[in-house]
Amino acid sequence: MFGRKGVINPDKIDSLIGKSMQMEGKINSEGSVRIDGLVKGEIEVKGDVFIGETGRVNGNITTQNLLVAGEVLGDVKVRGRLEIGRTGHLAGTIETQVLVIAEGARYQGSCSMTQTPHDSGE
Repeated sequence: MFGRKGVINPDKIDSLIGKSMQMEGKINSEGSVRIDGLVKGEIEVKGDVFIGETGRVNGNITTQNLLVAGEVLGDVKVRGRLEIGRTGHLAGTIETQVLVIAEGARYQGSCSMTQTPHDSGE
């Protein structure tokens, strides 16, 4: 979902919650997940999570990378990069290595920046 230079590719997904779907419960995935519908519950993904413009999450998210173009109401723990796009809204506590908030995006909460691991051999 995130390329080598941070370019986001929301089309590279393994699982999709479509915009006409509503889901309640816990989501666990080894791959990447795109959410265009409504999810009420915890999300734990080893890959990346993309919340589309019509996507709504009411719950905590743990993932490698996260792009929010819709709405997240909950705490997020991101091992890599968190980006809140211009149409995105996030309300909750953030823990991440890299944070990007686009002009027009909305964020309410607190943020803790984790230490970025150093690249070896470069």
